[in-house]
Amino acid sequence: MVAGHHYRWALERGADPTVLAREWGPNNPALERYPGWWQVYQPALPEEFHSTTFVTERTIAWLESCAGATSGPGTARRPFFLQCSFPDPHHPFTPPGHWWNAYRPEDMPEPATFDDSLAGAPAHLRLIRGMRPSRNAVQMFGPTRELVRHAMAAEFGLVSMLDEGIGWILAALERLGLAGDTVVVFTSDHGEMFGDHGLMLKATMHYQPCLRVPLVIARPGDRGGRTRALESSLDLAQTFLDLAGVAPFADMQGRSLVPLLADRTGAVRDHCYVEEDFPLALHGSPLPLRTRTLITGRYRYSRYSSGDAELYDLEADPGELRNLAEEPAMRSLRAELSERLLDAITDVSPLATAG
Repeated sequence: MVAGHHYRWALERGADPTVLAREWGPNNPALERYPGWWQVYQPALPEEFHSTTFVTERTIAWLESCAGATSGPGTARRPFFLQCSFPDPHHPFTPPGHWWNAYRPEDMPEPATFDDSLAGAPAHLRLIRGMRPSRNAVQMFGPTRELVRHAMAAEFGLVSMLDEGIGWILAALERLGLAGDTVVVFTSDHGEMFGDHGLMLKATMHYQPCLRVPLVIARPGDRGGRTRALESSLDLAQTFLDLAGVAPFADMQGRSLVPLLADRTGAVRDHCYVEEDFPLALHGSPLPLRTRTLITGRYRYSRYSSGDAELYDLEADPGELRNLAEEPAMRSLRAELSERLLDAITDVSPLATAG
């Protein structure tokens, strides 16, 4: 879908307005489409007008203007913060141009948990698995192996296009003399199931493929490394302030991750809290309106507004195949995690104001 500044930018570069205005839904006149699901197709929109190209070009243009800006004659360049937000990779999976055929479906890896029976999972997950793709763009469903492979190949094309765009941005930082004192952070907001546990898309399911997101922090002069420490998207804002030498905001959630850049064996938190409200699930729907999850160093515990619960030992069962929530031997652990989840919910609840 092309709109707003993206639309105006494309018109200025000679894009055909009739192509830009075409419906992006099931009736989109795609150049090529996988017949098993309308959300996998090669769009008529050329690569040079795609959103990834738009965001990449505008980011580089902004950096070029910033590189020439100073706070006065003979003074240092002013600090800057730039959020470069790409819509892709995301469904519908529509890599443009040569990216459409960059990967072959038959080469795609099959999810290890595709054949999970979901016997101990919440009822709504089994319901979703029994669904098939529909015209509803956000409806979750149970895919076939063939569908997963075609969607994954298209997704890989989108990821590679994104990688190329990020490469151009990093090259611009070098070219403009900004790389030596600029911290680059790469992250995302959520994952996708892509056939894990026999499911497709992402809502009302808190398996690891949905909850785990990439996070790379590249600070000039730092040595490379990885950490197994728990981190939350809530921590990003405090981390940015800390990296910039700005005092932390007193009433803001999150914790700075800067200590982990020096000690990757350390920790800044002992749990992550995840909350999801699914507004498309009306009251009385078989899908839960709300999901609340606690992640510790070892366990994932989730409570759904439907009354269902999930408890997985991520060390012994990293694929989350055995739900321990109803096992008698786990009652004490479930009670402990329920208390910790309640504490986490209370900790992030908004302050009440008198009026």
